Amino acid sequence: MLFVSAKVSQLALLPQGQPERMSRVQRMVGQMDKEGVGSCTNTGACELNLRRHYMDTLTRAHIWATLSDIDVAPFCTETEVVGTQVLTYLPWMKAHEIMMGVFPEYHWEFTEDPTGRECHYFDNGSAEVRCRMTIGGQTNITYLPVHRSGKAIDSPDAMDINTAKQRCRVKAMGEFGLGYTMWLSSQIRE
Repeated sequence: MLFVSAKVSQLALLPQGQPERMSRVQRMVGQMDKEGVGSCTNTGACELNLRRHYMDTLTRAHIWATLSDIDVAPFCTETEVVGTQVLTYLPWMKAHEIMMGVFPEYHWEFTEDPTGRECHYFDNGSAEVRCRMTIGGQTNITYLPVHRSGKAIDSPDAMDINTAKQRCRVKAMGEFGLGYTMWLSSQIRE
């Protein structure tokens, strides 16, 4: 409301705005109400309401365009050798830092198996993790086997599972566009 009232006041000072000043106020307040903004205070409520509105209207195309435009190559400092290929990774905390700078409201969680574990085991002893990530109203579920050097790990320990979870989280970001090119040139068998 503060912004709208300031704009109404500014336009009322202009001589050419005098004839329609009353109907302009009604139209501006009506539009503000229609878009769900207003009730602002000096405590930042307007910014918070506008941010919520922005997050609610995000499309997959907008998220992809925003995240895929970020060059993560300078930050890809972790490596793993798979056969004769050296794969580079975006460190987990750097990926999180980038996401917090662009979409701080993004949310992720690891899905649980029927027994409540955040790791899904197969009959052969191998396992995978599954990350559900949401940006605005858009959600992806990403899968990643618990592996080392491209081979599934039988009976993975806590460190193996944690590593897979964090890599799966970065992969989920990649499916939204962040650093997706890391998966184009070299992929681990999944």
